Amino acid sequence: ATGGGPAFDLLRKRQGVLDRLRPDLAALTVLSPEPAAGARKLAARRSMRIQVRGTGRVGTVIASVLSAAGVGHVDVRDGGCVEPWDVAPGGLPVESVGERRDTAAYRAVRKAAPDRPPRPDRRSGPPPSQAQPQPQSPSESQALPPAEEPALSLVIIAPRDGLSAHTPDPLAAEELITSGTPHLYAGVVEATGVVGPLVLPGGTACAGCLSLDRTDRDPTWPRLLAQWRSGRQLQVPACDLALATAVAGLTAAHALAFLDGELPSSTGARWEASAPGLDWHARPVWAHPDCSCGAGGRSKGEQTSEGGEQHDTMAG
Repeated sequence: ATGGGPAFDLLRKRQGVLDRLRPDLAALTVLSPEPAAGARKLAARRSMRIQVRGTGRVGTVIASVLSAAGVGHVDVRDGGCVEPWDVAPGGLPVESVGERRDTAAYRAVRKAAPDRPPRPDRRSGPPPSQAQPQPQSPSESQALPPAEEPALSLVIIAPRDGLSAHTPDPLAAEELITSGTPHLYAGVVEATGVVGPLVLPGGTACAGCLSLDRTDRDPTWPRLLAQWRSGRQLQVPACDLALATAVAGLTAAHALAFLDGELPSSTGARWEASAPGLDWHARPVWAHPDCSCGAGGRSKGEQTSEGGEQHDTMAG
């Protein structure tokens, strides 16, 4: 009853906030065999920083769920203005149509949060490894000064264009690979929802590995992909609301498992479900030996071991 450490002691003093999070605490307690381990994990979430790239029917719901589950710093990034078809329960409200997407999504995230994130001691600067670039979104500009923000524990890539999640561009994730930032893909393309892979740079397969593997299996794949991307883009892409909500929920669950110190089943794999059957199944994503990420140069045992070590460093 008194466990959880100093961080949970601070949370325990905020009765209204703790009441909001009691179901999550109970769930963590069920999954944690050690006394007060659930309390420590819940308190640790408040100091973590997540970035969600994409504020459509999938991305905004993911960000809101993570915020409501106690993740203290949830950044959102996107461009343009909210369209009527971006609106979704738990995501962007109908009142936000016409507003900047990142501004509206940040407001939704803050509304879902049990409280504001804890602010670090300004008298002591952060470690050099936690220095962050200048703010790029309202969530960053309205939070702590860049030098005092926590390092990113995870980036979730959930573009409104589901093709960019189903067939991600390796160049778009190059900065994440270089910086060693774990990242997770999610989205809906046509009638298929995808969650994963969760990429641990240097330890598990990345977007580059996925692209190279597909090209090995089908040499015409790059040409097909170029045709797919260069075709006339529909103003309103197919994105079933129920499927998008299911994808967002599963993605948030995998993200929370990672933040709590576990390796979810999307690590080096992708979960897919297609309408109308909606049968979720996992497809492995293998590290490619020719990919510059370096994961393909290790055996499966080495990938798992080093991936776990990197996970402990980034998420713990």
